[in-house]
Amino acid sequence: MKYYKNGIKSGRLIGKYKNYSIYSEGFISVMDEESRMYEKNPDEINFAYGPSAGGLEESIGFTLQTPGEIIKNVDVNPSYKMRDIKIINDDIYTALLKIERVNGYHAASNSVCFLLAVEDALEIENSDSNNERIIEIELERIRSNLHVIKGLCESAGFSVPEKQVSYIIERVSRIISVSFRHRFFFGANLINMVNGNIDYVLKEIGDIEKEFRLLYNDLLASKIFMDRLQENGIYKDVNSIGPAARAAGLKYDARIDSKSLLYDGYKICTYSSGDVFARFMVRSNEIFSACDIILNTGIKKHYMKNMI
Repeated sequence: MKYYKNGIKSGRLIGKYKNYSIYSEGFISVMDEESRMYEKNPDEINFAYGPSAGGLEESIGFTLQTPGEIIKNVDVNPSYKMRDIKIINDDIYTALLKIERVNGYHAASNSVCFLLAVEDALEIENSDSNNERIIEIELERIRSNLHVIKGLCESAGFSVPEKQVSYIIERVSRIISVSFRHRFFFGANLINMVNGNIDYVLKEIGDIEKEFRLLYNDLLASKIFMDRLQENGIYKDVNSIGPAARAAGLKYDARIDSKSLLYDGYKICTYSSGDVFARFMVRSNEIFSACDIILNTGIKKHYMKNMI
């Protein structure tokens, strides 16, 4: 069993929770400098605005520092409505029921992460279900990236591509439903076991890749779409994570950190400009990469099954 120690800053930053910074091999309590308001003058006020959910993925809170007309600083609190889920004294499957419902759109990732920790504690190594788990997570990645790209099309005023992406998202959700009995993988993951059949995934994933590639090529051919994404929303921060980090040229990816889920031949998709276009490119290429990973993992799974 591996234990991560409090007060140890080890490895790269992978996220923050409340007043903790979480590193790949430890976590440390720190003051969140980004949430600290600038020193204000006597004639200025801190104006609380929110929760606001319009145009945003989650309900968040804003604190505006202003003397009345000019906004001098904005403190964004994405954890405004964060809720803690208590699983102390729960049995494993009662805890799993809660964890996979923390965020239905990412139920596979959350439940697999929890079960990998449980299997680690029980000293179950190289679970027989890890190949199916990789396929689950990559299906979830495809759908999540499509969801963001749909939002980019909407923001850029491209309503037809937005509806086309929505159609592909629905197709992916139906593939998940047929293969794992639920559109959000609820009940699919157990200790050393996955309730699902990947045959239908392997049959349909090639069509998903082709449909999105046609749309992707059409978007790249649109000068208007490119103008609205390039040099817009530039974000480069060494403490960023996920596609935002990879769009800034940082080779940060939880898949290369995992010692349980083995991604053979996987290459990190990166871009360098750090703008909206870079994030669009990273997410699009991760969709293509995920399709390849699913096919290769599925083929490997069938090969291993036939060898037994």
